[in-house]
Amino acid sequence: MKTETFSTKAQVTDNPGASKATIDITISDPGRTSLKLTYTYNQETAVYYHQYIMTPDLLEEANKAELIKYLMSENSNIWAANANGGVENFKWTGLNPGTEYTFAYMAEDWDGVLTDVKIVKATTEAIIAGPNPTMQLNAYMSDLGNFTVQYSIVKDVAKLYYSITEDNYSASGDYTYQECMDVWKEHCLDYGLSGVNSTTQSYDKTSEAKRLVALCVPIGADADGNEVIGDLYTVFYDKEKGIITDPSVLFPDAPKLKKGIKGIAKPQVVKKDNRVPAKLIVNEQVKVNTPGVMRSESVIYLDLKKLGKHPHSK
Repeated sequence: MKTETFSTKAQVTDNPGASKATIDITISDPGRTSLKLTYTYNQETAVYYHQYIMTPDLLEEANKAELIKYLMSENSNIWAANANGGVENFKWTGLNPGTEYTFAYMAEDWDGVLTDVKIVKATTEAIIAGPNPTMQLNAYMSDLGNFTVQYSIVKDVAKLYYSITEDNYSASGDYTYQECMDVWKEHCLDYGLSGVNSTTQSYDKTSEAKRLVALCVPIGADADGNEVIGDLYTVFYDKEKGIITDPSVLFPDAPKLKKGIKGIAKPQVVKKDNRVPAKLIVNEQVKVNTPGVMRSESVIYLDLKKLGKHPHSK
């Protein structure tokens, strides 16, 4: 069997002005747990990349190369475009109420040239305040290795206070669990950031810290409109133990983990029509009698002898 070797053009990630592709995303119809995204692109667009960004540090200008790398990773959505261009709609569900979502996206043309990264933001519908303000905390490490916490409103929250600070109390052994909780709750209410929507916070000096604690106090309202201060929510990061959601790991006198604290959160990755972009094709040994083009759910097999010369071969 005769074989030939060829190479394709490499992707161009540093010259967005040369890309022939264009893409725009608009967001509409916000619900409590959903957003409708509309994707508009031209016929020069071969593939487009998009994902909502859970770690604010990834959006900083100095980390743009890392953002591009993230959008092209398995944690992102990589969708093949329609050959003639077009407008497509997709409803994102399973989102958190009262949360601002930041989507980053870019496109690639048929020559492998990437456009610049664009950003679009939208906020899901908020929940009305009530007498039992309840939060959900999801803690995880960002792609840059920073302790990151997502503060998500569950119900009855009009406002929330939140903070990530170094934990100088639990490691000493000099304070009870309740003493620490009382000090941290007061600290969060006095010095923490505040907002009316669910939000995400990263601690950009995680590598320098021995132990961190994320604090959150939600504020609700009773039937007469009077302020109701909710419970203190905490989740810890320890340099040796990693993320700690159960305070009894650090405090012998602490109660077991209560509901509302999680140690893992991952972004949605949605596959589109089972189509596989060319750059994701897996190299596999093919038998001589394999048809010219045969496709399975995850692999495209090509008999190059029957397909002729690739237009980008050197």
